[in-house]
Formats: sequence, C-alpha cells, structure tokens
Amino acid sequence: MDKLDELALLIAILDEGTMAAAARHTGRSPAAVTYILNEMEKRLGVRLIERTTRSLTATEAGRRFADNGRRLLVDYNESLHEVMSDAVRPTGLLRISAPMMFGRRHIAPIVTRYLAMYPLVDIELELSNKQIDMVDSKIDIALRIGTLNDSSLTARRVGEVRRVIVASPDYLKHYGLPTSPASLSEHALIMLSINGDVQAWNLKETKANMHSRFIVNQAETMIDAAIAGIGLARPLSYQVIDEIKTGKLVRVLQEFESNPHPVSLVYTSRKHMPKRTRAFLDVATEALNKLDCLKM
Repeated sequence: MDKLDELALLIAILDEGTMAAAARHTGRSPAAVTYILNEMEKRLGVRLIERTTRSLTATEAGRRFADNGRRLLVDYNESLHEVMSDAVRPTGLLRISAPMMFGRRHIAPIVTRYLAMYPLVDIELELSNKQIDMVDSKIDIALRIGTLNDSSLTARRVGEVRRVIVASPDYLKHYGLPTSPASLSEHALIMLSINGDVQAWNLKETKANMHSRFIVNQAETMIDAAIAGIGLARPLSYQVIDEIKTGKLVRVLQEFESNPHPVSLVYTSRKHMPKRTRAFLDVATEALNKLDCLKM
C-alpha cells in the first residue's frame, strides 16, 4: 500500500472515530482498515491508536504522526494541483538567458509578447555575454550563438549569423575600398576585446597583418565608432543589419567572410518539460525564424 494512502487512512480513522466509519469513508472493509493499521504500527514499532470496544484514542505518537501527516498531505495535494494546472495551461517561473545585445533587441520583445499571452507565467531574463551554466544558474532556456560544446543540452536551431566587415561611407570615400584581406593592413581597424582577449579577424583566405587603431570590449561602441568613420569593424551580422539597410554602414569583403555561426534556443531536457517552457520555445522559434538578421 502507498505510504500516503496509509497516512490518509490513519487520519480518516481519527477523524471518523471508528474503524467502520473510516472504512466507509475510504471505501474499504472494516477488516482491511484494521489490518492496515496493525501492519503500519508493526512496521513503525509504535502504537498509534488505543482501541477499546467503545472508542479509539490516538496515542501521543499517533497524534504527532497524524498532525505532521495532515501538513504533508496538504503540501502534496497543493503540489499535485500545481503540476496538473501546469499541464493544462502555462504557470510558474521561467528563467531565460541571452547575449546582451541580441537579448535586448530580439528576446526582450518576445518575452513581452509571451507575458501578454500567458498571464500566469513570470519570467526572469538574464542578459549577459558570458556563457552561463544553465544547470547551476537554474536557467530553463538560453539563446546561444555558436557551436554548442555541452552534449547534455538540447538545441533548437533558429538561424545563423556571421562576422561581417563594415565601414561608414565617409571612411571608404577617404581611405578607399579594401579589395582583399591583405589590403586590410592599409586600413584602420576597430577591434573587439572579449574578456581581455582581442578577437582576431580570421578570414577565409588568410590572416592579414592588421593594425588595431581602436580596441573596445563592447560591440555597440565598436559599431558606433565605425559609423563615426574611425575605421573598419567586424561585428556579427545581426548587430548591424539595420545600419547596413539604412546606408550608415557598408558591407565589404563579403566573399572572404568566415563560415556562419548557428543560433539556437537551448534547454536541458525534453522529458517532463513544463508547459511554460514548451510554450516559450514555440513562440520564440516562430518569431526568430522570421528575422532577416538570422538569414544573412
């Protein structure tokens, strides 16, 4: 017999006052109720109920056991109700992680739309350019750019991005259009530093001899400097799609760009996935698949 059923039977005996009444309440025979109580006391090694021909009285141990059991059953039933409710409609807390710039531009609007669709879900969105350990940080879904190294994670690919070389029209007017990776040695470059490591421009044909006129650890500042005409920059394509479309920046050396990086929604497991997590994956996948910046 299930231990929770045993506990519920003990409480029923005390609440109903007789074995016969407890039997009717639980849908069992009086003999079965007596047998279960005897077996429970034998296993626990303690008397739970004193029986006489006229009454039943809880022992001190039985009373404490029943009182604790009532709280346990309430917690169990509440948890069961929460799980069953979540199976019907999304509820609870959802934790999401994304890179700073991509998250602000594209994940945050998806979160806003999702929250309007599912009013019983709360979301914590963590924007960081550091790759967060999803298990340690209790992250449900992460947006990752690049090849995934953790085989324990499940990924849903939603697009791709690549490093592109851009410059302002004014810069190209003054200094000319680079024609090959080797010609980059004649240009001023704005380079990105990640955790103190300056990112090399690994192009398809060769590693050029490059001069870093300006090094910065933030992509948005790098892009602003390129728009201001300081030099050539190499951001991710999604970061400058609007600037390229409006003519603030010009894409150059496109034929020498390196291979694209996958963009994926990552989660820890497919098994017993909460409704809120599955719903966000579906909403986010549909929205991200429509983005032009993930198709460059």
